[in-house]
Amino acid sequence: MSERYDFVFHRPEALDYVFQNFFGDKLFSLYPSGVKYTIIDDNISPDGCFANLLAPRAPIPLHAMPQLENCLIYGYGGEVGREGMIWLSCAYYAPETKWGVYYDPEECFIAMPVKDFNTTDKFISALIVSVNSLFVHGPPGTEWPDFFNPVFAPLGSVSRTGDKWHWENPFVEVVRVK
Repeated sequence: MSERYDFVFHRPEALDYVFQNFFGDKLFSLYPSGVKYTIIDDNISPDGCFANLLAPRAPIPLHAMPQLENCLIYGYGGEVGREGMIWLSCAYYAPETKWGVYYDPEECFIAMPVKDFNTTDKFISALIVSVNSLFVHGPPGTEWPDFFNPVFAPLGSVSRTGDKWHWENPFVEVVRVK
C-alpha cells in the first residue's frame, strides 16, 4: 500500500458501472470476482526489471516469464520525467493457451509517482487502461479506449489536450498523505 498517497472516493460505484458496461462478460467470464487494485509506492528494486531497468516491482508474480515476473511494465504520464510516471501491470494470462499467471480476482498493481503532476488524471486513465490492455493487443496506444465514449461519463467530465486526458469532477481524487 502507498505511504505517499491516499484516495478520496466521491462516487465509488462509478468504476463498477464502467467495468460492467464497458468490459462486461469479456472481463467477468474470465475473472468472476472482478479486479483487485493494489496501490504501491514507486520504489525501484536495485536489480531492476528486464523490460525496463527503472520499472518498479509488484510483491507477487504478474508474468510467467522470469525476466518480467514481478515487473510493472507499463508507464504512463511522464510529463516531468520518470519521477512523474504512474507504472502499472495486471497479471498476464492468456486463456486460450492457459499460459501466464492467473488470479481471481485479477491482480493489478499501480505504482504512484514520486512527484505530483496531474496525478488524479493519470490515475483514472491508468485504472481503465490496465484492464483494457488485458483484452486489446495491438500496436502501442491501442490499449487506450476513447474516454469520450458515454460509458465513461460516471468517472467524470473528460477533455483532452494533445495525448493527455483530463478529468473534471472525478469520481476519485488522489491526495498526498500529510
